Parts: sequence; C-alpha cells; structure tokens
Amino acid sequence: MLAMVVLASAAPAASRTDVIRILDSCLTGTFHDMYAASPAARRLVDRLERSDLVLHVVSKPFDRRPFTGTMTFVVRAGGRRFLRIAIDARLPPDRRAAALAHELQHALEVADDTTVVDHASFATLYRRIGNESGGDSAANCFETVAALRTGARVLAEFRA
Repeated sequence: MLAMVVLASAAPAASRTDVIRILDSCLTGTFHDMYAASPAARRLVDRLERSDLVLHVVSKPFDRRPFTGTMTFVVRAGGRRFLRIAIDARLPPDRRAAALAHELQHALEVADDTTVVDHASFATLYRRIGNESGGDSAANCFETVAALRTGARVLAEFRA
C-alpha cells in the first residue's frame, strides 16, 4: 500500500504545498535530499509549486534501459491538471535524484503550456518540443533537451 506524503516542509512556506505529492515513501528522502543539495532542483520545484498541476510521484522498476523514469498525463479536473511520475527506486541515490529532476522538468514543460488538457494535447506538445526515444514510435516516448540538461545539472549539484 502507498502512503501519501505531502511535502509541506520541502518548499518555502509562502508557496503552495499541494502540487508535488510523493506517494511512495522510498522517494520521500530522495526528494528532500535533491531539494537540499541542488539549487537547480529548488528553482524547478518552486516554479512547479506555483502551477496548476498536481504531480503524483511513485516508484516503479524499469527493466527496459535507458528508462529511469516516466511521466504521463492523467486527467484535468477541478481546474487542475494531474500528471503521474514514476521513478525507478532501485537507482542509487544520486541517479534517483537526477531522474526525479528530469521528470519534474517534463512536468514544468506541461505547466508552461496551458493547451495541454488531455492525452491528445499532451502528445501534441511532446511531438512539437521533443524527440522520439525508446526506439518504438508506437510507444509514444519522447525526450527533451531541457529535461536531459536538468537531470545532468541536478546530478552534478547532488554529487558536489
């Protein structure tokens, strides 16, 4: 069973605390460590906390490399857009933090595009800003330069 942890202490007191919801206890420490160690991650989280998104973050093993995480559109309801982020919790802490930051950057890409309101507009966004990844065009997997850069930056800051 998943335990919901709303990370009120992870973000500045003046910001909303209902956007990023870590639903798997093994990722709670990763989130806090990433936020503490990385100025880039803090900026990313702070921007997301001011968005209309709700992000549910769970762990999921990925047997197909190079996947370390994924993000999917769930639904738009009550003036909020819900996304699901899955991170491979088997990764070492530094790589787990980088994967989480990478997926949070993807969430920011959605937050910045108010036309994303359903699965079709989500796919349209990533066809426009991303490149197909995963080697399976039918799988609709996309990657962006911004997410790759964010993951690398947070990894470096986390290790410093």
